[in-house]
Formats: sequence, C-alpha cells, structure tokens
Amino acid sequence: MHRREKLNQALENVFCQHQRRLFISALAVTGYPARAEDAVQEAFYKLFRLQKKPRHLEAYVFRSVRNAAWDQLRKTPAAPTDIGESIFDPHDGPAETLVREEYKEKLSRLLKELSGDERETIISHLWADLSFRQIAEIRQNSINTVSSWYRRGMEKPKTKTHQLSHNRLLPTLAALAACLIAALTLWRLTAGNGAAKAFAAAMNSIKQARTFSCIEIDESTYDGQKWVFEGLYMFKEPDLERREKRSYRAGVLESESVTITDYDKRQILEFNPLDKTAQFHDKSSEYVFDGDTGELRRMQLDDSWAVSLREKLLKVSTKNSDVEDLGVVELEGQPVRMLRSQGEYSTATVWINQQTKLPTQVTYVDNKGKFTITYKSIQIDVVLDDALFSLEPPAGYTLEIFYKDWPDDKMKILAKIKRLERACWMYAGEFKDQYPDDLADLVATDYLTDEALRIAQAPLEEPGGPAAIQYCKPQNFAPSEVKFYETYDPGSNEGVVVCFFNGHCDIISVKTLEQLLMPRTDNKKKISASMIYLQLWCASFARQHEGQYPRELTDLEGFDDYSKRLLKFLQVAPGDDVDGPPVICYRRPRFDAEPSTEITFYEIVDQWPADGAVVCFMNGLCEIIADQKRFEELIK
Repeated sequence: MHRREKLNQALENVFCQHQRRLFISALAVTGYPARAEDAVQEAFYKLFRLQKKPRHLEAYVFRSVRNAAWDQLRKTPAAPTDIGESIFDPHDGPAETLVREEYKEKLSRLLKELSGDERETIISHLWADLSFRQIAEIRQNSINTVSSWYRRGMEKPKTKTHQLSHNRLLPTLAALAACLIAALTLWRLTAGNGAAKAFAAAMNSIKQARTFSCIEIDESTYDGQKWVFEGLYMFKEPDLERREKRSYRAGVLESESVTITDYDKRQILEFNPLDKTAQFHDKSSEYVFDGDTGELRRMQLDDSWAVSLREKLLKVSTKNSDVEDLGVVELEGQPVRMLRSQGEYSTATVWINQQTKLPTQVTYVDNKGKFTITYKSIQIDVVLDDALFSLEPPAGYTLEIFYKDWPDDKMKILAKIKRLERACWMYAGEFKDQYPDDLADLVATDYLTDEALRIAQAPLEEPGGPAAIQYCKPQNFAPSEVKFYETYDPGSNEGVVVCFFNGHCDIISVKTLEQLLMPRTDNKKKISASMIYLQLWCASFARQHEGQYPRELTDLEGFDDYSKRLLKFLQVAPGDDVDGPPVICYRRPRFDAEPSTEITFYEIVDQWPADGAVVCFMNGLCEIIADQKRFEELIK
C-alpha cells in the first residue's frame, strides 16, 4: 500500500471513530449545525489532499476541523443558535428524548452566558469527550489556560442558580452534565436488554466521570503473614486528587497515609494520621515528560493516580468481548446486576447498581491466575466536598515544608529521567524483573514512543545532539545503585542529576558520581554506594532543618514502611537480610565543619580487613582507608 493510500485509510479511521465528536467540536465554534457539518466536510476535503502524514494525526484532524469552523464563522458571523438541541445524539431513544426536552432549554440558556472560549471548552470536554490535554493540543494553548476556561465557565452559573445535593451546592451546569450522563446510561442499559450493551454502558460511565472515587484492595502473603493493602483514590475535575493508603498485617493497621494534590497550584499535602505528622510539597517548579509526544509540561490532573486508575480500568475492559449476564445478586446488602466479560488475557466482572445503573464494583482476574484486583465502592459524579481536597493539614499535626529549588534545566532533566525510570520499571514488571539491555527495548514494548525516547535522551537545546542521559542496567538491585545519570564533563564543578535503583533522584557532584560508577570489589562498592546515598539523605534533611543534620538516622524515617525498611537495608552488609546487624555507623557532623574533611559515615569492622575500610565525608565523597591507624584517627 502506497503512503498516500495509508494516509487516506488513517483519515477514514479517524473520521469513522470520531465523527460525532468532530461535529460537536465544530458546533461549539459555529453555533449552527449546518455550518458545523460544512466545516467537517471542508476540513476533510483538505485533509485528503495532504502529501505527508502529520506526527499526531488525531490532534491535527481536530485542529483542522476547528480552523474550518472558524472560517465558516468569519464568512457569516452571527450569534449562536440553539446549541443545546444539537449536542444530543440525533438517534435518541425514549429516555434520551425525555432528558433532552427537560434540559435543553436550561442548557442553551447557560451556554449563552459563557464566553466563546469557555463555551467551546465545556462543550468539547463534556459532550465531545475531549480531555484537557487534547483540547490544549487542538487549540495550541497550555493546559493551564484550557482548565482555567473550563473552571471559569463552570463557576459562572453559581451566581444565578444552584442545585442542592447532599447539603452542598453543586454548579447547575456540572449537575446537568451528571444527570445527562446518568440518563443516557439508563437508556443504553434498557434499550437493547443485552449484557454486552449493559457492560459497555457501565464502563462508559467511568470514562465520562467528572468526579470519581473507588477503593482498590490487594491481598498478599509475605513472610508467612497475610498483608492487605487498601487504597482510596478520588479526583474532582479539573484539578483535585486525593489518595489514602493503608496497610494491614494480620488484621492490624501498620501504616496509613493521605496525599492531596492540587494540580492547578501544583502543590501536595501528605499526612500520617498515626503519628500526626504532615509534609507540604511545592511542585510549582517541576515538570512532567509525556511518554507519547516527548512534551515537557507542568503536571496536571491527567497525570494523577486516580485518573490513571480510571484509564487502567477502561484499557483492560476494551480487551474483553464476550459478556455473560449472571443476573441480580446481593452486594453489601444491595441488589446489583452482575456481568462477566471474558477477554483474551483477563476476565472482568462488573456489579451494576439497579437504581443508578452505574458500576459499583469491578474485579479483574488474570486468566493465568497471576493476580486478582478488586475496585469497590466506585462512585461516579457524586458531590465530593471541597474539604476533602484541602491543602491545610488537620489540627494538631506537625508540618514540614519542602520545596525543590533546583535550576530549571535540572528540573527538566529530572522529568526526563523520571519518565525513563518509570518505563524501565514497567518493563521489568512484565519481563520477570529483567531490565532492558538497551532503552530502545522500551519502544518495542510500547512503554515509550520512538520520538519520545529520542527527545528524552537528547540535550534540552539540541534535539538531534548526543545523548544527555546515560542508562546503567541494574546488576545488584540495591537501592543505592545508579540507574540513570546526566552526561557530564570530567572535572566539571557543576552538579549532575542521578537516579538510583529505587527511583530516588538527586543532584550530586561529578566526583561523587565518578565514585559511584568506579569499579571496585563488590562489597566495598556497595558499602560506598550506601554511604553516599545516606549522606545525600542527611544533606537533604539538613536543608529542611536550617543546616542541622539528624541526631540519629531514625530521624530520616518518613511515615511509610518503605523509608524505615530502606534505612535499615542501607546499613546492613551487602546480601544480608534487612534485619541483619549494621555495618555502617553514622556520626553527626559539627555545624561549622569542613565538608571535605568531616566524616559522617564509616564502616564498622571487628577485625581489620585486608582491603581496608570505607569512610564517607560530608561532601559526599568516599575513600577506602588501607591503613588501620589512619582510619582510627579519622573516626575519633
């Protein structure tokens, strides 16, 4: 097939898949159904004459339709007509017609109160089902600008009319959208009386959700004891997310944490109800690297755990085909309809509320018996109190404030490295903990696009330049093992970004990096790496505590089990169990000490080893001391 034929086929696929969304996108601009249809037709007339396939075809098509719509409006400018009528599916069933007649007048009135940008964004998001990222790509604006248009438009009706729900005021336009979604889902469930239609409608309601919450349950056995990990995930468009995580060992609560993220302010609050401690993180200087497009941008709700969880539910469900109706059963005291969909790799079971016709629980079982994941207490488009997303810690909590004050270029490199590290972690999860030999393997397994990988490795200001990020395939799987590092000039005094095996990233000196990469006997290399990692951890603590290093290493512990286990692991001998005896001793440095001569860590030795003992200085450099007398003098 020639290039032109392939392009035409791709355009036909986009049109068939998104015909309704393209029409609504054009309608949001023109305000007239006839002009919207003309805009779509005119755009595709030009698109079929393209000589080369655009890099991001779908976004290019939507942008072309929008441009054609504006051309239509410039020819005969006029006030918008009854958009509320036209956004509904023309092939309405009885229930949809009822909803349309009840709400179209109110909807049209509310839409006319909005500015052009607000109206176009809301229609594109709610009825054309475009994400903020897609709208930003189509309009070639930032995501922050798009979310601001959406937020302002949704807030405007508040000054005129509200709807009361659960003792909270919900903007009429948002409530109207929720009612429409629920009503359309109801019709889809009853129209065909088919299990497949009911299953598809239930999963579609997750996709359409403007607020979403669910509980994820993961049960496993570790060291002969049953562990239960429970996570509560919720989001509220356009910017808010809340995560709660709890772990239970043998039925006893071991750890608990809550994380609240405001993606508009780019701020995060984490707090631990068990010890009443809280941490506030300002992420306003941080970036996110898109693994599909290679775009560097500020973080947003689309990057959140909750939205990722929703997309994960949908991605798995699209692989399933045959649906079996198991009838009405009881779930948590309520009658629900149970549907099961058999796919090639997994089986999905969905429990649907008989009244709302929305899913309340979804379970995925791997067909090979590898895993079972349950998502329960699913809530879609319910009122979520703003207090749930407050960045103020609860009363009585001790608060620490963190801000990463790295230079902007280092923040961008950090975002690239984090995305590469995440892709490697996903790769290892699929290939039995084997990490890729080469980063090109990530493209072959669809964890990154070829374009994104090229941009990720290239220098910031030189897209076609030599690799600016180096990858080291993990060998020892130790937390302090370097996995990625920024390409450096030997002898440079500038800091370089590194990423360790456990995902922690930091800026270290070139000399410290060279020591981490230096070939040494396995034992000394691992002890040196652990000391350097601990020194970086202590230095980070000091930056947050007016230059004061921790009195004891236990002061470094966070409010999760991982940081406690990591701290123990770094102090034991290589290969030992985490509860083994420590081989590294910490010595708190003096406040005014000289970093190049002040020792903060040293190796604990009972008998003097033939290959000497390791010490680590306050500046992050390690040295193997061969002479026992010198070693004893240094650690006095």
